[in-house]
Amino acid sequence: MKRPLGTIGFGWFLSLEAAYFLPLSPLAKGVLAAGSAAVGLLLLLLARRRALPSALLCLAAAAAVAANAWVCAARVEPVRRLAGQLGETVLEVTEAPRQASGATRFVARVGSTTAEGAPDFPFLVEVLVWGTADLQVGDQAVCTARFGLPDRPAGGWDSLTPRGIYLSAELLSEEHLLFLGHRDSPAAALERWRQRLAASVRRQLPSQAGELVAAMSWGERAALSEGVRGDFQTAGVAHLLALSGLHLGLCAAMGAGLVRLLGGSKRGAVLAGVVLALLYGALVGFSPSICRAVVLCCYGAGAFLCRRTVDGPTAMGVCGLVLTLGDPLAVADLRLLLSFGSTCALVLALPRVRRAVGERGPLVTSLCQTGVVLGCTGPLLALSFGELSLLAFAGNLLCLPLAGPTVLGGALCGLLGLLPGPWGQALGYPFAVLAGLCARAMAAAAHLLARWDWLVLPLRGPGVWYGLGAACLWGAICLQLPERVHRLRWLAAGAALCALGGWLRAG
Repeated sequence: MKRPLGTIGFGWFLSLEAAYFLPLSPLAKGVLAAGSAAVGLLLLLLARRRALPSALLCLAAAAAVAANAWVCAARVEPVRRLAGQLGETVLEVTEAPRQASGATRFVARVGSTTAEGAPDFPFLVEVLVWGTADLQVGDQAVCTARFGLPDRPAGGWDSLTPRGIYLSAELLSEEHLLFLGHRDSPAAALERWRQRLAASVRRQLPSQAGELVAAMSWGERAALSEGVRGDFQTAGVAHLLALSGLHLGLCAAMGAGLVRLLGGSKRGAVLAGVVLALLYGALVGFSPSICRAVVLCCYGAGAFLCRRTVDGPTAMGVCGLVLTLGDPLAVADLRLLLSFGSTCALVLALPRVRRAVGERGPLVTSLCQTGVVLGCTGPLLALSFGELSLLAFAGNLLCLPLAGPTVLGGALCGLLGLLPGPWGQALGYPFAVLAGLCARAMAAAAHLLARWDWLVLPLRGPGVWYGLGAACLWGAICLQLPERVHRLRWLAAGAALCALGGWLRAG
């Protein structure tokens, strides 16, 4: 690690992971935090500068464990004590409702409740309404709800706790919700603008291609059919449907390129890219992957404007520190872990792999990128979805070149389509055609690859975990071998043997 801030960031992030997933009592967390702080201070006193990285790691670990213990004691436990309580509750919708299987789910902020032992601060709750509830972000309602702990799928990932949602509420019908009014908050206004932009895309492309373009450019995935979702999932390119750094980076590059095309300076182009990235992130919602991309974009732009160099490890350490500093429990968000892990793979592991392989063309480079990302995120995918698609190599090779024109074309046709009169749609029509053709090609490629579903490996059982762990360890060892050793051959053979052994053990 070249800079101390990166060391602090990685120490903080990894220590939050350990504090969240290890079954430690509050007393054990306090002892661990005190011990780490004592070791860090002792290293500073005895070895001083020579032990500065180790001391920073210990101090960051102590702060992370203490932060986790404080959040659990001051925020999580007071809210979870309401489980089983009944009370008249005032809700405000904070996320767009999702309708599936005859029910409506949405996340709401509890402003006040008459339930016994209610905390004196607002908190989030996931509400399930049986039937169709016509609600929007910012709507306020009152209901009599019984709180309960959210259902965690068997073997699945806890997706609610990292988002600050510790309780659930269930209503038999929409009639149990008494509408109070609508609060025109900034989040509600941004949600309306996002829906208008997505509707502008679908108006110019009234087909399945338009739904795919609206999903990839503005995050409107509600209209996507289950067939398209399943094809993208099987083909290993479902990450293209979730807005991430790829989409935000394309929008930032579009803003910077436009400024350079108009004759602006490099500093002006960088500032324009950052501003456009922030606006795009605000419109589509600051999901963990978007937040990670925004932090990296702002960090890189700040370094450029201050005439400083940027190294990948420090940038990722700063990113992990910023994303979890406000909410230590966000470290367990699967979306954040997948986004952070894939970026770390590209920043930290890919250069070593490319040096081992050498310059062998774009095809080998794309395969190396996909392999490195799958190697780092494979265990998380196996734990959360129970499967790993080997079709991702071919899927990314076919779909990634088409993702850029789809996102940029959808963004431009959505923006131009909002202009008054016929000029808006006339100007946006070429971009809509480009995005629609690329989206159709991506859907066709995903549908073709989905026929090879036997290449989607079910990853269940302890043997698979042993195989994955051994393969990752073997790959890390191979990357540390001298240059004269054919590391790629050793890496491929070792990974195949470990995966095969784990597969046989699991069977």
